[in-house]
Amino acid sequence: MTINYSQLDYFQNLTANDIPDDANDWLASLSSATVIDFIQEDKYPWRVVVTLLHGNEPSGFFALHQLIKQDGFKQLKVNVRFILGSIEAAKYMEQEHQGPFSHRYLPGGMDLNRCFGSSSLSQYFLRAQMLASSIRQVKPEAIIDLHNTSGSSPAFTVSCHPKRDYLKLAGLFSDVMIVSHIRLGALMEQQFNCPVITVECGGAKQERSHEIAMKGLSLFLSQQECNAQTQNIEIIYQPMRLKLSTDQNIVIGDTAEDSTIALRQDIEALNHHENANGCIIGWATEESFKHLFIENSGQTSHVPDYFVLQDNKIVCHRDVRIFMATQKTDIVKNDCLFYFADIKPPQPQSSLRHSSVEI
Repeated sequence: MTINYSQLDYFQNLTANDIPDDANDWLASLSSATVIDFIQEDKYPWRVVVTLLHGNEPSGFFALHQLIKQDGFKQLKVNVRFILGSIEAAKYMEQEHQGPFSHRYLPGGMDLNRCFGSSSLSQYFLRAQMLASSIRQVKPEAIIDLHNTSGSSPAFTVSCHPKRDYLKLAGLFSDVMIVSHIRLGALMEQQFNCPVITVECGGAKQERSHEIAMKGLSLFLSQQECNAQTQNIEIIYQPMRLKLSTDQNIVIGDTAEDSTIALRQDIEALNHHENANGCIIGWATEESFKHLFIENSGQTSHVPDYFVLQDNKIVCHRDVRIFMATQKTDIVKNDCLFYFADIKPPQPQSSLRHSSVEI
């Protein structure tokens, strides 16, 4: 598929009559990265919603389609800019039975949400710069970046800051926020002079995920001060990523005999559970286990501090919270096996890992 990386299609004040009744048909009518503005009055502040940075994460797109069909943008007290990042990947069907929303990014392409903050003007980096510029153009008071988790999972939010205005945004969608200082080239990491959070609505095929996107967006657009109702937000600090240092053979299964590393078949069931010492996450050989490493925010973390090999079983060596675990082996190989965070009681100042706060 040929991509025009400098193309950015623009629409304004779409109504129910302007788009097809079926969200898939609407996707098919789009050709490139897209900006859609819903403008009420010039004096009103702007808010920005980004979705489809990953082509296989459709909850935000479905929510936008539903809001347009329900005339959800009438009589708002804010102007709203929607940005749809990876239309080509969302439309791509390698095989007809796959349907749309089956590819995170195009075969041979790049993850768009790893291309922000670069000075490069080539291909996906150029698109990322154009999307970031389209955000800065309207000087928004808040930004929501809507995603789905790679596997089945409860909803949660991610930000780079545990500030109260970020927490209020998070509370529109979930009662869990992960504060990450890992830098990957994601939209969330960029400076826009306003709060920006990533919302992981849950698995792409979970109806609950689409409902969370719809409900949260409706609140985000209708509440004049971007405030959530007072509630407890659980904060998880300093997530880490378990990764492979080389291109190992990865399968989903119950043994490592026929593969280098195997993740347990129900690996997604571990998402957001507090996994105690001794929990088996997969299988490996002694050699392949050496190729696992931990990526974090610059601190030194060693795999044996968290995971050990016992009789070819990869076992949790201490209590951790796992999230973003998936059965999709391409994501496991190209991104990470999963994210995880240490489970510890609240500690003061910079050593704080896990707490809750009322907003």
